Amino acid sequence: MVAKMLRLKRMVVWGMMALLTIGFGWQADSAHARVSLTQLQAEIDELQAENAAQQSAIDANTTGMNTNTGNINSNADNIDANTDVINTIVDQGCPAGSAVAGIDKDGHVICMRVERPSNRFVFVTSRAYNGNLGGVEGADAKCQQAANDAGLFGTYLAWISDGSQSPATRFDRSVVSYTRIDGQVIASNWNDLTDGNLISTFNRDEYGNTLQPYANVYVWTGTTASGNSANKADCGGWRSTSGSGHGGRTEYTDGNWTDRTFQPPCSAVFMHLYCFEQ
Repeated sequence: MVAKMLRLKRMVVWGMMALLTIGFGWQADSAHARVSLTQLQAEIDELQAENAAQQSAIDANTTGMNTNTGNINSNADNIDANTDVINTIVDQGCPAGSAVAGIDKDGHVICMRVERPSNRFVFVTSRAYNGNLGGVEGADAKCQQAANDAGLFGTYLAWISDGSQSPATRFDRSVVSYTRIDGQVIASNWNDLTDGNLISTFNRDEYGNTLQPYANVYVWTGTTASGNSANKADCGGWRSTSGSGHGGRTEYTDGNWTDRTFQPPCSAVFMHLYCFEQ
């Protein structure tokens, strides 16, 4: 009986020890599990933070790409617009022997000579002036301005004389033909120009148009058919509206084209200028 009781106590103690052992083991495993979960959560939080940073970078790059795409599209639009301008310039064209050099602030084509032409252009100004031209130099400036306005290149001087200078003293004596803007030759060279007879009449302006509505166009010249000064009335050296001035008329091919007896008053506003490319 005692032995049985001792055996039972021993079994109870063993059982309790086993339970305690099991309990202690569970507690140890639970603590280990809690530590592992904490580390795992920390790693998850770190990964989530990295993911958030990467997403921010992706968003920033996406925004940059969208901005760059917008810039590219804007640049493409500018290129298209510039192409349209270039096409417009090319469509307007330039005279033979020249090429498009650009466009000015008013949208006019600027032409550049690419070769020396086999002629010199001449024209009558479409605009009329009184006798106060600002001197011979002022008359030259008016011819040059008319040429520029018409898109012509080169240097243009007025066929006009005062008491000290004339086309014979100022002009480049061309060995090639003098040609109207419409292509009609008026003289084969300087010698032909100054021999007293033209091949054709002079009545074309800087645009190649016939001057209208007047059939007879009057021109200030002060110059003989030889290109020398006529030494006649010249509106005070072409600086006054007082007195009278010497001139010619465009419908003539003889010396009257430049040296006609008609001397209108310097206040007249119907007189034009002959302009010659140098």
